[in-house]
Amino acid sequence: MSKAKAPLKIPKPKLSPKALEQTIYGYKLSQVLLTSIELDLFTHLDEPKTSVELAEKLKVRIDFLEKILEVLVSLGFLKRGKEGKYANKPIAREFLSRSSPFYQGDLLRLQATYYDVWSNLSKAIRGEWKPKPRRREKAFNRMFTYAMAEAALRGPLHRIVKAIAKNVPALSKAERMLDLGGGHGLYAVAFTQMFPNLKVDVYDLPPVIEVAREFISKYGGEGRVSLVVGDFTRQELGESLYDAVFVSHVLYRKEYNRELLKKIYAALKPNGLLISSHWMKSKVGNLTSTLWDLNMLLLGYAKDTALYSEEEFRSLLEETGFTILRVFPVMLIYDPVTVVVARKIAG
Repeated sequence: MSKAKAPLKIPKPKLSPKALEQTIYGYKLSQVLLTSIELDLFTHLDEPKTSVELAEKLKVRIDFLEKILEVLVSLGFLKRGKEGKYANKPIAREFLSRSSPFYQGDLLRLQATYYDVWSNLSKAIRGEWKPKPRRREKAFNRMFTYAMAEAALRGPLHRIVKAIAKNVPALSKAERMLDLGGGHGLYAVAFTQMFPNLKVDVYDLPPVIEVAREFISKYGGEGRVSLVVGDFTRQELGESLYDAVFVSHVLYRKEYNRELLKKIYAALKPNGLLISSHWMKSKVGNLTSTLWDLNMLLLGYAKDTALYSEEEFRSLLEETGFTILRVFPVMLIYDPVTVVVARKIAG
């Protein structure tokens, strides 16, 4: 007669390591996705293909390609048919194929430009490595602008513009708006679509404005959206020109924010509106915003860049002379936006 099995004495964890495993494998998975984007793999898989057909099209090693395809199947981006043909699943067709208006490839490429910097995190925290700040003109280039357009088109643009239209009814009477640091110009186009009487000036650096011209033409903004080339850190914005100024993801550089807000105040007509759309510090913490703060530190902006809390931002506006009208969150987990509406009181 066999003896009863003895219990295991090795301890067993009470919690699942799933979240930890996702983080551990994150870098490898991001490299698979980035490589697929660089090969334009997903665009080729709008129509089903075997690994052999795809390897011939892409001119790559089939042994590596087959492994990558299986990883993408495991991630839920691709499906494998009975005949061994691979094709995009809806999420890949929507966000990873160049044929889609919601393509996110440039946004993924932008994030990849930070990989080398992030590899120095352990040295940076020990004081053994010092980041080199990027020149502003080089940071805000064509790829950055395309990436920000892709980020806006995947959801924030529609959510934020609709929320502003609902919560700021005074915009229906506005005739002229400045989209300061307007980048791709999509917000300007969206505002003109929501408010038929509104005309918008998009103000940004030369390489950014060239990209904005493309999007304004693509989405029918010509005639009501104008382009203004300039550097708002060095130039004035004019006097009493605008009924509203829209500022999105611009007021993070604390070294020039006070001076910039004075320029915005001057550019507004009496009773004009400042509409700010920015990420802010969360009392409970948010992965997107906390990673952004750390990223900026690694990029060398330690002294003058950080997210404001709502209280800090309110104080900054009030110091400039603005009166706060409304503050409302327009948040998703990956996009923790808070909109602040303030007025220039007629003197």
